[in-house]
Amino acid sequence: MCDRPIEVKRPVFGVNNWYWAYGNINYESVMEEAGQLAELASDAVLSPYLVIDDGWQPFRMNNNWGTYNGGPWNSSNSCFPDMEKTASDIESHGCIPGLWFRPLLTMKHLPSEMILQRPGAAPHSFGQIMDPSHPEVLREVFSDAGLISGWGYKLIKHDYSTMDITGAVTAQDGWNFYDRTKTTAQIAKSLYEAIQNGAKDAIVIGCNTYSHLTAGIHGVYRTGADTSGRNWEYTRRHGVNAFMRLPQNGIFYNTDPDCACFTAKVSSELNIRFLELCAITGSTTFASITPGILDDEEKRRVREIFRIASLGGNYAEPIDWMNTGCPSRFIYKNTECTYDWYSEYNGSRMFATWME
Repeated sequence: MCDRPIEVKRPVFGVNNWYWAYGNINYESVMEEAGQLAELASDAVLSPYLVIDDGWQPFRMNNNWGTYNGGPWNSSNSCFPDMEKTASDIESHGCIPGLWFRPLLTMKHLPSEMILQRPGAAPHSFGQIMDPSHPEVLREVFSDAGLISGWGYKLIKHDYSTMDITGAVTAQDGWNFYDRTKTTAQIAKSLYEAIQNGAKDAIVIGCNTYSHLTAGIHGVYRTGADTSGRNWEYTRRHGVNAFMRLPQNGIFYNTDPDCACFTAKVSSELNIRFLELCAITGSTTFASITPGILDDEEKRRVREIFRIASLGGNYAEPIDWMNTGCPSRFIYKNTECTYDWYSEYNGSRMFATWME
C-alpha cells in the first residue's frame, strides 16, 4: 500500500508548546522550555526536539476582534526578535529546533486566481485560503518551508491543510479549483510534495493532512486528533485512541498520537502514562509541559520515558485493540503492561472540548 515510505532515521521525541501555552509564547518562554527539556532529556542517547507551535508568526489574533493563525511566514512577531537566532539558541541548549506553520492561510494581497473559491473559504477570519492547485501557490509554500528550514529548524510541522482545502464539512456544489484537470487527491499530494521539497532535510510532520496521501511523502503523520491541556477526557478519546493506528507505524510513516499535556488543569499521572505508551510503542513521543510544573518524581519518570524514546526498538503491541477504542493492555518486552485511563473519569459526556 506504500512501496516507498519515508524513513525517519532517528526517534522523534521532545516537547511542543501548544498545549500549555496555546499560542501565548515568546523568546523567553521558549528558552525556559529549552532549559527544562535539556534537563528532562539528560539521560537520552539523542538530542530532543523542541517544537515552537502557533504564536510566533507576525499576524496572529485571538481576541474580541476575531481569530487568525495564518501567514505570511517570512518573519516573526515582536515576541520573537529573530527566528534564526531563536533556532540557534535552542540548539545551544542541546535541543533540536522545530517550527509549526499553516501553509495555505495568508494575509498577503494575491491575485484572485490564487485564492480558493470554495464557499466559506474566504474571507477566513482576516485572511484568505490559497488555492493549492495554482502553481504560484505551490511555489509560495515551497519557499515558506525552505525559509523555515534555512533558519535552522530541523523539524517542520504543517497544519490545517485538509480543513483549508475541503472545509470542516462537505462543501456546496458549484465550485472548482484553479486547475480543473487534477483531482483533489492529486492537488493535496502536490501540496505535500512542495512542502517536503522546500523543507530539504528537515523532518516534516503532516498534521490535519490526508493519511493515505501523506504516506510516502512525509516521515511523520499526526494520527490522533487534538489532545488537551484543559480536559483529560479529550486526550483519552483522541490521543490514547490513536494507538489503534499502530499497525501503520513504520509502514506508512511514523505515527504521532499528539502530545501528553502537563498543566494545572489535567492529571500529570494520566499524561505520564500516555507519554510512556508513546515511547514504548515506538510512536513519536511529544509532551507539552508547563515550565516548572513537574515535581522531582515526575521529572524522573519523564526523564526515563525520554531515554526509552531515544533508543527506539522493542515496540509494545496492543492486545485488546479489537475490543476497544481505548486500548489499555500491551505486550512490551514479553511482559503485559496495563493502563487505567479512567481513574479520573467524571462520567459519560456526549461532548468534550480541549477549550474547557
